Amino acid sequence: MLLFSTMLSITDKLTPDRFIELVIDWNNESKYQENIIPDIKWNGEHNIRFGNENLWMEILEYADGDILAVRYEKKADGRIWDSDYVVNFRERKICIRLDRSYADEALITDPSFSTPHILTLLIDRGYLKDDYGLDVLRTPVTVTEDDVSWLTPVFRGKKEYHLPIVYVSKKRSGQPAVDVNWLAARLKGAAHVLVADVRKCDTVFREQCHKKVEIAGGIGIYYLSTYKRHKHFSSERYDKRPDLLLDRVVNHVISYAKLQKVDELYTYGGVLQAVLEERVQQSREERLRIEEEKRKAISESKEAKDEADDLLASVDEEIASLESQVEQYKNQVEALQAENNGLREKMNGLTSMPLLFMGDEADLYDGEIKDIVVGILKEARKGVPDRTRRADILNDIIGANGYKGYSEERSKRIKDMFKGYRNLSGSKRKELESMGMEISEDGSHYKIKYYGDDRYATSLAKTGSDHREGENIAHQIIKGMF
Repeated sequence: MLLFSTMLSITDKLTPDRFIELVIDWNNESKYQENIIPDIKWNGEHNIRFGNENLWMEILEYADGDILAVRYEKKADGRIWDSDYVVNFRERKICIRLDRSYADEALITDPSFSTPHILTLLIDRGYLKDDYGLDVLRTPVTVTEDDVSWLTPVFRGKKEYHLPIVYVSKKRSGQPAVDVNWLAARLKGAAHVLVADVRKCDTVFREQCHKKVEIAGGIGIYYLSTYKRHKHFSSERYDKRPDLLLDRVVNHVISYAKLQKVDELYTYGGVLQAVLEERVQQSREERLRIEEEKRKAISESKEAKDEADDLLASVDEEIASLESQVEQYKNQVEALQAENNGLREKMNGLTSMPLLFMGDEADLYDGEIKDIVVGILKEARKGVPDRTRRADILNDIIGANGYKGYSEERSKRIKDMFKGYRNLSGSKRKELESMGMEISEDGSHYKIKYYGDDRYATSLAKTGSDHREGENIAHQIIKGMF
């Protein structure tokens, strides 16, 4: 899963050798000892690999494209972290991407990550070019009334920077609603963070921009995209949770950045594929040369012919191996593109962050929580008059979330199963277990737990006493578990 992506312009100071030195410094200076590949000794090569199976870094050169690509990979606790840095020295741009995937045995618990530290090194060493006059920084920029002339086109959507602009207004207390230094640090390389110096800025900016600029601690994100120009965050609802507001702003910016289309040659997989294809072509040319030598050798001696045959077999084996690798990385690139396209389509349909956020409960089966919530909304909609605001909002949410009716389907199965209940047959037991029921015996009763959770438990008699027994059991299960 792609976690972070950004494309930045570089200065002439960043040469291929300085880039490799920078990456090695980034490795050596990590504050986490377990992330450091030890004893890296670089001898000037542009195609080299360091580390071991679980922690490695590879430097790859695609000379025809004047490109250097670096992949750093760490495997730990079933998680696979890939940090990719690709520099196109012809176009003077660098692409930085962070990806995380999981092995089958991994326990997926922590969705958090940090913005790649290599951005700090690029900024501090002056390797990043400014963005149409705005420096790429890891600190906020204070703006005053004197900046109204160049900010007005930004707020009006008439001027675009490559990176989004995050504007933080001042609250009535004269303070911003979030820690702007931490905000800028988390968005380094992904956005410019501008902070009003005083509350009066809001009034001046609004006068020029038809009241579209944030005030009273509000935060605005101004994008270059034609479909996503502006996102507003009000600060009032976050008075007691400024950290939550900061997270929402960061997530919105990074979600946008991940969806920007990236050429294959700005990805490690794309560069590796190009290098392998180049090697395949070289091997094919070598094969033609050997075939020509073989034709000459036939007339000279059997020994020369056999030697040429051995060489041809070796080249054929190399070509087959390289073509297999090309196909492998081509599939990886296509998979990443499909993921990116899917996210982009989803994001294009969003005008804000999600309406509701998950708490501590987890799905007992895929899609359970969403289906229950949407089902409750459908039931609530029946009691809301048509042509009202409430009805329109409920219709919109229900329609956008695709109710599957999982709980309804399970409820029907339970009703059918316990209709005229007399005993728990083997087939009934198997069907209950397939729905997540854990069944144990307790004297003259069976005890049922839904997915082993004591909160959702009920009992039923081993033998039904009357015709209402089954109906009562079905009602208890449906009410407590679905």
